[in-house]
Amino acid sequence: MFAPELTALLETKDRLDVLALINDAGGLSVRSFGDDIANRFRAWPTEQKHKLLQELGSQRENLSFLKDVACCDADPGVRARGITTLAWEFPASDAALDAWFSSSDDTKLNREAFHSVIDVGNHERVPALISEVRRLAEASGDKNLLLQLARELPMNEREFALDVAKEELAKPDHFLHPRDETIQLVALLDPAALQAIAEEKLLERRTVQDWVASHLEALQKPERSAAFARVFARAKGVGEEKVDAARIGKLAGSAEIRAVLDEWLEVSLSDQESRNLERFLSRVLGAASTEDLCAAALARKGELNYSQVRRTLELLVQPQFVERSADHPDQRRRTLQPEAAQALLDAYWDLPEPEGTQAAGVKAALCLLLSRADSVRFADKIFEGLMLEAERRAALVKVRRPASEIWYGDEFARAAMTGGTAMAKRLLPLLDTHDDGNLLFDVLQQIAILPWPRNSFHARLDIAARQQRITEGFVARQRDQELQEITDEFALKIASRLEAFGDAAVSPRENQFHRRWWLMTSLARLPTRVGWPELRKCLIRTDVPADRFVYALNALVSQGENIDDDAVVAALQYQFAERIASTAGFNQQDTSMEDLAALHFFISEAKLPPHVLDAMVDQWAGKAQSYVVISSQHNHVHVTIDAKAVDFAAHGVDFVVQIAEY
Repeated sequence: MFAPELTALLETKDRLDVLALINDAGGLSVRSFGDDIANRFRAWPTEQKHKLLQELGSQRENLSFLKDVACCDADPGVRARGITTLAWEFPASDAALDAWFSSSDDTKLNREAFHSVIDVGNHERVPALISEVRRLAEASGDKNLLLQLARELPMNEREFALDVAKEELAKPDHFLHPRDETIQLVALLDPAALQAIAEEKLLERRTVQDWVASHLEALQKPERSAAFARVFARAKGVGEEKVDAARIGKLAGSAEIRAVLDEWLEVSLSDQESRNLERFLSRVLGAASTEDLCAAALARKGELNYSQVRRTLELLVQPQFVERSADHPDQRRRTLQPEAAQALLDAYWDLPEPEGTQAAGVKAALCLLLSRADSVRFADKIFEGLMLEAERRAALVKVRRPASEIWYGDEFARAAMTGGTAMAKRLLPLLDTHDDGNLLFDVLQQIAILPWPRNSFHARLDIAARQQRITEGFVARQRDQELQEITDEFALKIASRLEAFGDAAVSPRENQFHRRWWLMTSLARLPTRVGWPELRKCLIRTDVPADRFVYALNALVSQGENIDDDAVVAALQYQFAERIASTAGFNQQDTSMEDLAALHFFISEAKLPPHVLDAMVDQWAGKAQSYVVISSQHNHVHVTIDAKAVDFAAHGVDFVVQIAEY
């Protein structure tokens, strides 16, 4: 009755109308199109045929029609669509499989038809299906067909695809998920081949695929050692950049790590080949466990010279390779057990330094390792090492030796910082008498600001840190009382040093000029109001460098301070006016003018009326639009308009937060 209407509907371009009807009817039936549908169907265009076949339901009368289409239609694509519909709508019937077997190779290789029949429910037909797919794979050269069929069968019936699976895994730069069924197939049927392929992958690229890493990680200890023995010797003959040395190192046991360490320490760096070998061995050792490295270092006690001990301890100081993700190494800081740290301390602390050595490199590395093991237990040794470095720095300062010879002070300082309040209490009384090189000063400052969400104020305003500190109450109650008392006393010492400079102006060529502003910014960073009078005097000086002024004021604002001092407000407006009037070249990385403008938002309205603030923003926007940036690299001039200035003028304080989080 509705044959003309249904035929017209199939010809429409509006898929929504078709789908709505099909959903209501539960799938179309060929009976609805009249008795002569088979003859009319042959004359339809290909698109209309596909549309009908796609929407046919599982009504019984559709089966014979679909069989006829799948076997006899002149268009291979239409036959393939008929096979697909038979497979999905009549899964209990072998009609789709029969039609597929009787079709041409073009129809069999049709993606939809192929995938619909390989998900076969009749296991008696599986051998014939395997045989036909193998023939198609050979004829078409697409061996992946066998893998596609194998994925639809139980694992114990996939042996026919084993060789193809091994070839697939062996392909270079072929990335698979660690749980890919191709890997599982080879692991079940030929685990030795999978191991060989995985080992070969270690020698092909610097970062192996995830499935290789997962497979090697799952090996038992004896299997790992055996794999290391096979791969390590071969890897040394391959270019250092082409092997995953870190992954090879994770296969090594304690005995192998000791042997690698011995070889690494004896490698000469006289030629490029030797340097490549040294880098390869370093990466192998970098993946070794902390326990194995420590045992290897202690096994050579009494046999190594000073330089070799330092290099060995450096391996323990550096992070350990853990795992890879998206080609990026994930590293973990090594932490010794206290007993192992004590053993290293006993073995190497008193190692005589060679004549002419300018830095206690072994003691520096040991202090860092001790601080990671137990900073309380080894506090005395860490303090001793720090004072040795402070004494060495003081000697260098007196003879005006270049700072480049100060090699390991950072390691001593990092170790001492872990001592926290207890270490600060020991260092504070020594600040004026034993710190000519400013090492103790740096340690005290880091301990004082360590609990804060951020310990430096580079360029932009740290609005996010400011809000966090205010929200969590840091500004109001600070930290624990003992640490705050130490911070206050430290601030007093800085203030007294600033006071000692007096009010006289000093030439920028003098060391005192730079020392004054270094002390000012250091005091501004401390979470305390102690020393504010001296800090205020520095901020309102006319010779304060603009970048140091911005840095110090940013630090104060980030700690929750508001700018309500008349003299400081005047200094800020003076600095801003100077920057607006400046004709100096503009560095695109310089944010000082941005910060000078943004700092005005932290002045109360009583001291900076809104109309003055608006005028200041307009000045900034005008200045930003007039910048001419000279590119020395391309020898040409181009004009840039600072979009941030326009945003700032339009959105005000909201934009301050945006640029702070940028």
